[in-house]
Amino acid sequence: MQTRIELTATARQHAETCGILTILHNTVPQADLLPGDIVEIASAEGIIAFVVHTRRLQIRVDEEQVFVIELDYPVRVRP
Repeated sequence: MQTRIELTATARQHAETCGILTILHNTVPQADLLPGDIVEIASAEGIIAFVVHTRRLQIRVDEEQVFVIELDYPVRVRP
């Protein structure tokens, strides 16, 4: 099964601004990431943190399965 990262609109905009969009798209995340987990990318500007927003399983018409980890930005700490 494939695993891939998708980004919310705000996460995509921030990744583009920081020049790390390609890095995120080429990253194969671990399937054990859970909503609320933090994903950090080390860049020339320092550490850029994203939060796992959702995870879902896509089953395609050809029955191929893709596990999707969606990242969000900014990281919001829940009480």
